[in-house]
Amino acid sequence: MMASWFGLREATALEVFGPPNVGLAWGARHSRSKAIKVPGGYRLTGTWSFASGGRHTTWLGAHSAVQNPDGTPFAHNGRQDDRSFVFLRSEAKIIDDWQVLGLRGTGSDSYSVEDLFVPTHRVLLFSDTRAGSSPGARHHDNPIYRIPLLMLGASMLASTAIGAAKGALEAYLDMTTGRTTRGALAGGGLRMTEFATVQLRLADAAASVEAAELILLTDMRNAMQKLRAGEEITVADRIRARRNQAYCTKLAAQAVEALNASTGGYGLHLENPVQRAWRDANAVARHVSLNWDAVGTMYGQHAFGLEPKGQY
Repeated sequence: MMASWFGLREATALEVFGPPNVGLAWGARHSRSKAIKVPGGYRLTGTWSFASGGRHTTWLGAHSAVQNPDGTPFAHNGRQDDRSFVFLRSEAKIIDDWQVLGLRGTGSDSYSVEDLFVPTHRVLLFSDTRAGSSPGARHHDNPIYRIPLLMLGASMLASTAIGAAKGALEAYLDMTTGRTTRGALAGGGLRMTEFATVQLRLADAAASVEAAELILLTDMRNAMQKLRAGEEITVADRIRARRNQAYCTKLAAQAVEALNASTGGYGLHLENPVQRAWRDANAVARHVSLNWDAVGTMYGQHAFGLEPKGQY
C-alpha cells in the first residue's frame, strides 16, 4: 500500500520491496527537519513522529522541505515544495516514545536522522504524490498507483476507526445480551436489553457505523471507477474525499462513545473490548488528517471559492 501511495520509481520499488519480509513505515510531516540539495541527492536532518509499524519494518520514510547549501529555499518550477525521502531504518535513531492511550499496538514511535545522505532515486516531490502523478503512475497500469496520496492514506486511517467501532458493536451485543443490573438505584435484577436507552444507543451506534462504512467505500469505488475510465481526479474530488474521511471518523467515534457510555462498571475493565475500541477510535480521530474542525472548514473554504487551508 505504501508503494501505491508514493508511486516509487521502478528501480526504487525493487530496492525497497524486492527482498522478502520487508516493509516501509512513514511518519508525519514535521517542521523540525531540513534537506539540503547536494550532488546526487540530499543531506537530510530531522525528527518525525507517528511511524506506525516502524518497529517491524526495514525502511522508513519522511517528508521535508528542501534548502540550497546556502540555506535558501530550493524551488521546483518556481515554487517551494516538500520532498518525500526513503531510507533504511538502521540509518535512523528510533525514539521509544509511543506510550499512549489508544492504538498502542501500532508502535508509532518517533525517529530521527542527522545529516543522512539520501540519493535522488529515493526522493519524490510531495506535490506529485498528493496529485497522484508520481513516477509510479507512469510505470504501472493499476489505477491504485494514480490515487492521490491523501485520498488513499487518510481513508486507510479512517477505516481503522470504523473497524474498531464495528468490533465494539459486536462486543456490546455479546456482553449486554443476558446481562442484568445489580445496582439498587437502577433497579436491581432488570435485564439490560429492556432499557430503552440501551436499545437507542445500540441503534444510534449501528446506524453511525453503517453510514461511515458506506460513505468511505463509495468514495473509494468512485475514485477507482474514474481512474479506470481514464478520467481525472479533480481537486474538488480530493477535498470532498477529505471531508468524508474526517466525517466517517467522527461517526465512528460517536458510535463507540454511545456504546461505551452505557457499559456501566464493566466498561472500566481494561479487558473490555468496548472500552478498547473507544480508546482506539478516539486516537484515530486525533490524527490531524481526520480532525473534523480542520478538514470540515477546508471543505467549506473550497465550497465558498476561498483558498483551502490544509492538505488534500
